[in-house]
Amino acid sequence: MPIRPQHWESSSSLSFARSLFHAAEAKELLHGAFIAASAVEAYYSLFHLGASLILAYCSLNPGTAICRGIQNKLEDRQKERTKQAPQTGCCATCGASLQRDQVELDPSEGIAHRRVPEFLANTLIGGALGGSGVHGTLMDMREFVSYAPRSVRKGVTVYLWSGCHYTPEEFSLHLQKHLTQITEFFFEALHWLKAKSCSVVRKRLLTIDFVLHEFDALSTYHNEDVRKSAFRLYCSLCEAQKVDCRTYRDPFTWGLSEEEEQSRRQGFEEIMASLS
Repeated sequence: MPIRPQHWESSSSLSFARSLFHAAEAKELLHGAFIAASAVEAYYSLFHLGASLILAYCSLNPGTAICRGIQNKLEDRQKERTKQAPQTGCCATCGASLQRDQVELDPSEGIAHRRVPEFLANTLIGGALGGSGVHGTLMDMREFVSYAPRSVRKGVTVYLWSGCHYTPEEFSLHLQKHLTQITEFFFEALHWLKAKSCSVVRKRLLTIDFVLHEFDALSTYHNEDVRKSAFRLYCSLCEAQKVDCRTYRDPFTWGLSEEEEQSRRQGFEEIMASLS
């Protein structure tokens, strides 16, 4: 089944929210001197930001090679899950009963890690995420803290350690540089969405719907410091676009009943209070 534009768009918005929280985690971890963990979070922040742009692009250009690749990978995963999993399941969030063969997987599941640096290299964000083995890039730094150093054998009895291509001081300097730039990458991403006419995704990101749904859903998995850090970053993006994200505005999705609208307004006020 072809991925519908609305599904590309919703997945893009959720990936953007993931990116905000990974960026906040990275900054909080660096502040606490958890260097290795901060590097991993910084990598995933840019990975999900790149994924968000890919998904937004695919919503307008579904016939391109990158979009067909995601579609094919999702179809393979769907077939595998249909074989292995029961035919019905329950959504952990809303409790809804689901027919697994009727559920469309999140398009972001079809994005390979190697695809995102390739895509970002052609956008305003450039090559900060980088590739495996590219010194000083976040992908190489993530792989270094996860897998290096390596053990190798020379001859029969001599073992050497390899992969130590960062000193602790150099690694920290690279990481600090990336985290200093990361806020600018979010600004560039919004500019890119505007330049590529991805108006639906961009509008969604700058409305209270984003705060009420994607941002709030992910915030429950993080502590108070990270939630507030992510929200400060989001506020700075909105302010640059001349949007007041702290004031309740008309809903992006119309047709709500008076009761639904009141519940929504109350939910928004509670979120704002928790982030103040």
